[in-house]
Amino acid sequence: MQKNLSDFTDLGVAPDVPSEEEIWLEIRRKERLKVNRIYACHKYFGRKPWRPISLKIEQYSRPRDTVLDPFLGSGVTALESIHLGRSFIGIDLNPMSKFITEGMIDPDFNDKQFQEEVAQITVNMTSLVKELYLGDRNCAQCNQTLMLLHVNNGPKFKSPYDCKFYCINCGRHSRKSSLKSKANAFDEEKMNKQYKITKWVPETDFPKDFLKDRFSYKGIKKVKQMYTSRNLFFLSELLHEIKHGGYANQRFFLLAFSNTVLHASKLKGENVRPLNTNNYWVPDDRFEENPWMRFLDRINLVQKSKKELLIRNNKRKIGKATIQTTSSLKMELDDSIIDYIITDPPYGEAIQYYELSFIWNAWLGTEYHSDEEVIINPKQNKKVADYIDFMEKSVNECARVLKVGGFYTLCFQNKDFKIWNDLLNLFKSNNFEFVEVDIIDLKGTPFNVNWKSFSPSADIYITFKLGKYKPTNDSMNDIDEIMQQCLVEGKDDSIPDLYNHVIEKLIREVYLCENPIDVSKLSIESLLKMMEGRHAGN
Repeated sequence: MQKNLSDFTDLGVAPDVPSEEEIWLEIRRKERLKVNRIYACHKYFGRKPWRPISLKIEQYSRPRDTVLDPFLGSGVTALESIHLGRSFIGIDLNPMSKFITEGMIDPDFNDKQFQEEVAQITVNMTSLVKELYLGDRNCAQCNQTLMLLHVNNGPKFKSPYDCKFYCINCGRHSRKSSLKSKANAFDEEKMNKQYKITKWVPETDFPKDFLKDRFSYKGIKKVKQMYTSRNLFFLSELLHEIKHGGYANQRFFLLAFSNTVLHASKLKGENVRPLNTNNYWVPDDRFEENPWMRFLDRINLVQKSKKELLIRNNKRKIGKATIQTTSSLKMELDDSIIDYIITDPPYGEAIQYYELSFIWNAWLGTEYHSDEEVIINPKQNKKVADYIDFMEKSVNECARVLKVGGFYTLCFQNKDFKIWNDLLNLFKSNNFEFVEVDIIDLKGTPFNVNWKSFSPSADIYITFKLGKYKPTNDSMNDIDEIMQQCLVEGKDDSIPDLYNHVIEKLIREVYLCENPIDVSKLSIESLLKMMEGRHAGN
């Protein structure tokens, strides 16, 4: 691939002397950034980096093979599979999974038509946007009236409230350099007005069995109560325009709308973003954001996503995808038709997908039937034993639909070693042979930095082959012995690297040995304490 040397000036070396390795790394970095834009079309919780998924699909399947993901999530496996010329089947109970995945992988995109329809929506919505969010201050550069960007309105704040404004005419006071000003009587009148809503809004009640409820004590019982009167009114009008405007790109506009509704809600604060917590938390320092600006931002993301998808798909024979909103515990698939399975099931209780998708599904008018959700959630009466029982049914089904000799890659993490022990035993009982284990560090990905306190900082990819389980007898007898070997092999490892190394060996030990060591009572805390002591001793 021909590259201009000026593309590599940010490497910190003279532009005429980049090394071959530096050039290759920069090309790969830019490639990753472009593919990342495709996945940016809609946020989702716990999305995995696409590159390891892609490499596994290439390694363990061939073009025209059928790949299955029984816990589809945000569709990374779908996009990478069909991009590599495989047929794909994705299964997930969450309707948002089907909605996001189908919208993301859809190549039927005409940029000119898309821009024309965005312009039409803008024309149709401009009068309402001005009525709701236009201030009474003028731009110092072009003298046009400034538009509200957001206003602090949580109980932590007192009138006059802090506001931020921008100019829609000349671009002065953009998001990064918005004009800060105290709210005046004109601003507060619009902010406090009760708007008459005539279009559809979700009347959905929040369930009483939310595990992580940080909103009902503030009087929020329905989805529509997550919004100020002004923002709820605007969102209802915008959704009506998208659904009833006769737009060919309605499905893409709905992606942008869905990706707007959390930011336009009371879940957003000065120090809190809706997707940076593992629950619906209504902060006291919340602010009311202009949802039109957020929607346009999300429209821009969708447009970039579709354009990058078309570039990536160029001259490739893309596979077909089938997405089902159903349970992986009883799949509507024939026996032995799948060539390769790769999946990332829920890790226990870390991410409550039903709860975190509730507002999205309410606005789209879809229902998430969570009875068979594979999760640990005491409010749903789902304990560790129930989670293992669900996983057993899923693994049994996967063994049924997978061809003998086919591979199954499990991406998994959990802080409970008993769950590890029980899960690995499920694969043993279904005659899966152990193939390999890879540990992928997630520290560098921004989303996982935000979620690091809720889940481990590395993903473990374990690959099995459906055949006949074959234990070995060359096992170590205790964790101390494993620890000592890891310390010798990685004497310069940091504690996190040492932890990953130990976990990898423990997985092999538990799976491959006829009489493995008992790790069911081991905890991350005890393991880290043991490692720190050994590490210091070395």
